[in-house]
Amino acid sequence: MTGFFNKPIMKKTRFIIYGVIFAVFLGLLANWTFESFVHSRREVDVPDVVGKTLFETLELLEPLNLGLRKVAVEFDKNLPTGVIVRQNPPAAMRVREGRIIRVTIAVGAESVFVPTLEGQNLRQAEIKIRAATLILGEITKNYSLKYPSDYVIKQSPPPAARVSKETVVNLVISGGAPPADVVLLPDFTAQSVEKAEAWARETGATVEYNFEDNFKFVGKVIRQTPEFDTIVEPGTVVSVVAGR
Repeated sequence: MTGFFNKPIMKKTRFIIYGVIFAVFLGLLANWTFESFVHSRREVDVPDVVGKTLFETLELLEPLNLGLRKVAVEFDKNLPTGVIVRQNPPAAMRVREGRIIRVTIAVGAESVFVPTLEGQNLRQAEIKIRAATLILGEITKNYSLKYPSDYVIKQSPPPAARVSKETVVNLVISGGAPPADVVLLPDFTAQSVEKAEAWARETGATVEYNFEDNFKFVGKVIRQTPEFDTIVEPGTVVSVVAGR
């Protein structure tokens, strides 16, 4: 009875052994085939692609049957965008056909957003400019009805502009209220059109109105030209867009 039950077990064991041997054989065959395929490829010298564009690099690599892959970018204000700054493997190294050349691409200077400086005092503006890795440039003083002395009236580049790091930011800051003989244009934004009209009568200026649908600014000024704090003379025309 024991021999009868052992026969199926021995048969199953033989199948397992044969299966393992066959799997090992297939593995060895696949490895031999792969090694033969790899070593059948010719060796070539890696060209020097540093300083070249991707298009120029592809033209160099294609005849050598080498591939190209961008693996990183690098900010460099001294190099034009798109040129290669590093490669791996290095130039002149012997490799087989089909090898991938990995490269790092220059993307020019790193860009930042210009902070909003209007309404900040000069000290606050300087801190924000430095924090944004920008450079404080020319500072001009103008009289202002809107801002006290040493507060920023205008800036260039404007707020939220995208610029390269270390871009110069120029400021116009308030020199305080004007003397009696200097008339400045107030900021009428969000003010009633009647207020703008009353100011025009007092100063001898003329206000021209245009209206657009805006339920938040019905009867109020949306924008004006010239800008606030512009010096005006009698007869100056101020264009106002108001809501209706």
